[in-house]
Amino acid sequence: MSTDFQTYVNNHLMADLPSGGKLSSAAIIGHDGGVFAQSPDFPEVSTDEMTSIMDGLDDPNRLAASGIRLGGTKYFLISNEVGEQLRGHHKSGGILIIKTNTVMIVGIYESGTAGEAGEPVQDLAEFLKSQGM
Repeated sequence: MSTDFQTYVNNHLMADLPSGGKLSSAAIIGHDGGVFAQSPDFPEVSTDEMTSIMDGLDDPNRLAASGIRLGGTKYFLISNEVGEQLRGHHKSGGILIIKTNTVMIVGIYESGTAGEAGEPVQDLAEFLKSQGM
């Protein structure tokens, strides 16, 4: 099965939501840290940041003190589901990272609520999981 991850980013993650919420940037990243697709404004992610996020997904206590760091921005860890997802807060926005079998879907929002902004990330994660990805 050929997967066009850039289409998922453009048409699903970065699309306007009926509720008025919108992600400011998003990416689909492999478990090895390789970026499969991203929006134009997605920050450059270091190898150390990706390693920390992957380790934090398996053991969120590792991020309790240090927070989630992505593109040089620190997000305070506000919730987690071990092996599944991380949520972080920064200023009036935040970040949601959901891990599927093969990728991590990352959504960053500048304002609004985590639930509202995270809706496209959660929907895409559920779809990819249903496809065995």
